Amino acid sequence: MRLCFRTPNIGAAPSPPALVRFELPEVLEALDDTAVAIAPVAPGDDLYATVRARATRAAAHARTCPVRAVLELPATTLAANVCTVTVVSSAVLDGPASGVTVEAAGPGVVRVRATVTNEGDGPARDVRVVVPPPPGCEPLDGGLAIRDAAALDAGETIEVAFDARLVAPAQYVAVDDAAVWWNRTESSVLRENAGVMLEPVLAAPVVDVAGERTGAELRVTLRNDGWCDAPDVGVEIVLPAGMRAADDAVRVDGVVVRARARDAAGGFAIAQVRRAGSSLHVALARVPARESIAIAVTLRAGGPSAGGDAIVRVAEHELRARCVPAALRNVGLRALLRPAAVAPGERANVCFEVLNAGDRPERISLAGSGVPLLPPQRTLPLLAPGMLATASFELEVPEDATDGETLAVLVDACDAGAVLSQLELALPVRDRAHLVVEGEPQRAHGAVRYRVRNLGSSTAHNARAHVGDEVHDLAPLAPGESGEIVASERAARLGGTLRCGAREVAVLAASEPPRTAQPSCELRAGDAVAGAPVTLHLRLTVPESAETVVIRVPGDDAAPYAAGSTILDGRPLLDRGGGAPLAGAGLALHAVPAGTALRVEWTVVP
Repeated sequence: MRLCFRTPNIGAAPSPPALVRFELPEVLEALDDTAVAIAPVAPGDDLYATVRARATRAAAHARTCPVRAVLELPATTLAANVCTVTVVSSAVLDGPASGVTVEAAGPGVVRVRATVTNEGDGPARDVRVVVPPPPGCEPLDGGLAIRDAAALDAGETIEVAFDARLVAPAQYVAVDDAAVWWNRTESSVLRENAGVMLEPVLAAPVVDVAGERTGAELRVTLRNDGWCDAPDVGVEIVLPAGMRAADDAVRVDGVVVRARARDAAGGFAIAQVRRAGSSLHVALARVPARESIAIAVTLRAGGPSAGGDAIVRVAEHELRARCVPAALRNVGLRALLRPAAVAPGERANVCFEVLNAGDRPERISLAGSGVPLLPPQRTLPLLAPGMLATASFELEVPEDATDGETLAVLVDACDAGAVLSQLELALPVRDRAHLVVEGEPQRAHGAVRYRVRNLGSSTAHNARAHVGDEVHDLAPLAPGESGEIVASERAARLGGTLRCGAREVAVLAASEPPRTAQPSCELRAGDAVAGAPVTLHLRLTVPESAETVVIRVPGDDAAPYAAGSTILDGRPLLDRGGGAPLAGAGLALHAVPAGTALRVEWTVVP
């Protein structure tokens, strides 16, 4: 505090030299000499004396103290000047010892510490410290950090600390809006003591290479894992031998960047590309915090031997990636020969053409799935680029395929297990053959013959006859064609079935061999007169029943037959075509019972 003494010179002459002596109470300590000399002043002017003092101890409540000023003149002393000084203690919570500090506590985490010290000479009541998280941060425990104290005596300190994680990019992390309240009416903003200056963190770049027919596509992905932008990031790309990049072949996040391209202000908005021999220098204006930037470079091969390692350097990172032009693999596959329709059990021929339209020789193997192919796999000779070859297979149609069904055949052209081309064939099934057995089985020379005809509208494949214990396969029968099944007499006794694929289409009748009877015969002739007709008499007795009895008389040109003269058991027989009934194949009698007696007579002319 400053204590002032002032009195006017009301006389008509200048004042004599004087001395002012201040008398301070014990609670005040003088900072200057309490005896102050005053020079003479002119009439009407003021005598003026000042001394500085301070309170020596705090008081919980206001305290009134008298301060006396004594004016000593040469002739007299005036000691009636007294003033009252009220000493009041105060708390100081926003002094140099109070403030907020932010420190790094780990990747993406900062620690906030607020310190409040009472640097005053009296206590502070009802103290509350409120510390919000730094901008771009979020407390790990959530909410504001608040600390309350009923009282904070002089010299005491309270502290508020918490951890916060970064949730938004920021260059500098600090708290400038922490506050302290006390005595219900006083408040102050805490000073920012220190903050954290964030640094960008460039991760190792990711380099990808995609080979193309005439070159390669090199892609470099840069990521800034830090919480602040990385400015002026340089990327050096050393191109492989024999490969080059066109002027518009560099793209940054899809935007084409040409060499030495600048904006209107003379800088570069996104990136700048500079060539130096076989290297490309890409200067990125910035890599945003927590984001990635992709640099794509299209490389063109200068010759067949072009290719090698591309070197990518970013900050302290260096990576190598193999860049070689990709040879095009293009194999064409088509069906040269295929059936319009197939039948159950059929073996149909198919032929495929394979064309190597790629850039390198291929050794192709064809394999199918779905309807079985015979053989299951066929390997072609080595095909140079531009050459073609053919491969033939047999399709083995399942016997249980039904009419109207569509069978799928998937043919793969493979090289070392890699499928280079596929072809799918859709084959409709036509099963409209209708096989019938014509007539009765014919026996001849110890065999039985069955005649089968296809009356349907499609070819009959895989027709098979089961006769007794014998199996006979028929050749494919086109519509209207017939075939023959020749079985042994032993097997034909049991009969059988005719199947087309899995279907039974006809029954083969059983054929019993004829029984061989030993009939008794007696042949006699009547009296013969030269030039007159002669009647021959044949008596025949069949001792056992027989399926067929054939009576045959060989023809004799010397004794021609008299037309219409044949009589069987008294009944005349008609001549066949003018010939004798007993001539040629003879007269066949069927189902002849045992003990049958027959009388046959006919006339010849000698």
